[in-house]
Amino acid sequence: MVGVGGAGAGIGDAVEFVWGGSYPLGADGGGWAEADGEDLEEWRDEELVRLHLLDRKGEELFGLHPLVREFLQGKLKGRDKAVAWRSAFAEALKTVAEQFLSQTMTVDEVTQTDVLIPHLKEVATFDLAQSSEACAAICSRLVLFYYAQGLFGLAEAWGKRSLEISEEQLGATHPSTA
Repeated sequence: MVGVGGAGAGIGDAVEFVWGGSYPLGADGGGWAEADGEDLEEWRDEELVRLHLLDRKGEELFGLHPLVREFLQGKLKGRDKAVAWRSAFAEALKTVAEQFLSQTMTVDEVTQTDVLIPHLKEVATFDLAQSSEACAAICSRLVLFYYAQGLFGLAEAWGKRSLEISEEQLGATHPSTA
């Protein structure tokens, strides 16, 4: 692409170029709070999907291209508030997991919640002291999700991750981890 940074330009330069030209709410995202839902949906449907920054996966389901996701994660690392944002996201997903994942799920419930699992797995691998309780709780809910389906090997792996997080936070001799 001409004007994106020359011959050595990477995907970050390309995403920055495309994103900058399509972002109606300010380059720093400060306008999100003032935007109404219809404006955001219109922007999503008409611009982000058209520019391949989002892929439509279903009627109300979208995914990021892996390179765009990697780019956005890199942008997050440079932010002072990154840890606070990740912790808040982990807490929010913990609440969702507690609401929707249980040991006795029907096939329909598993199908409906299946879209949450990649997000829960991502949060469960966060390396943040501030959100370790949320991450451990999410791991425990993933145990229930996989156990309900008879996927005991996956359930065990997430149980070990939950224990590992709890031991880091509470210590190996704590009654909850012993």
